[in-house]
Amino acid sequence: MSDLREQEKIGALLEQTYALCGARPDRADLLAWAEEALALARELDAREAPARLRSVLEEICTLVEAHPASFAPAADWAEERVPLESGEHALILLDALAGAPERAALDEVEAVEAVSLDRLLESLPEEGIGAADEAIRGARTWSARVVELFRRAAASADTVRLAASPEDAQEEDYVLLGRLDEGELVLTRGGPSVWVDWYGSGAPRLTIDGEEIAPRPLPQGEGRRWPLGSKQPPLSFRLALGDSVLTLRIDADAD
Repeated sequence: MSDLREQEKIGALLEQTYALCGARPDRADLLAWAEEALALARELDAREAPARLRSVLEEICTLVEAHPASFAPAADWAEERVPLESGEHALILLDALAGAPERAALDEVEAVEAVSLDRLLESLPEEGIGAADEAIRGARTWSARVVELFRRAAASADTVRLAASPEDAQEEDYVLLGRLDEGELVLTRGGPSVWVDWYGSGAPRLTIDGEEIAPRPLPQGEGRRWPLGSKQPPLSFRLALGDSVLTLRIDADAD
C-alpha cells in the first residue's frame, strides 16, 4: 500500500472513531469499525511501524476509554478475540474495548454524584458566581497564568525540535477561563499544543477574534476541544451556548 493510500485509510479510521464518541452506533457499524482498528493493531505488531501509526492507535484507545458507553456493545466481540491474539498492540485495543462496559457503569455513578454537586451550585446566588468569575478574569495573577501557559507551549515547541525528553512533551497546564451553568471553559497546554476545552453538556460554539473555530470531541469525556494552532495573544473569545454567552480577552502581556 502506498504511503498516501495508507495515510488516507488511517485518517478515515481516526475520523470514524471521533464520530462514534458520544454516539449510540449501530452494532454492525461498530463491529465494522472494530475490525478495521484491530487490523491496524495487527499491522503494528507485524512490522516496525512508524511512530505516527502508533500514536494513532494510542489516540483511538484513549477515545474508547473516554467514551465507554459508545464502544461497550463491542465488548463481547473483543473478549472473544483476546485469546486469539498475542501482539501487544492488538491486546491493548481489545482490552480497551472489553473494559468499556465497566467504565461506562462507573461513569453513570459519577454522573449521579455530579448531579448532587450541580444542585449545590444551583443553590448559590447566581450573581455571586458571576462576580467571582469576573474577578478571576480581571485579576493580574490570572492574566499572568494565561500568558505563561502560551510561553510554556512555545518553549516546549522549541524543546521538541531539539529532541526533548518525552516527559517534557507530555507536561500539561490548565487555566480556568470561565464558567456557565452548563460547564466550564478551560485553557489547556499539552507540550507545544494549546487548546480551549469545554467540560460540560451541550454543543457550544467558540469564536476567536470573530472566527468560528471547528470543535472536536474532548478525549477525556463529555465536552468539546478547540485547537488554537499557532494563535497567540492578544485574543478575544466568545463562547455561545443557547442563550448563554461567555466573552473574555487575553492580552499579550500580563504586566
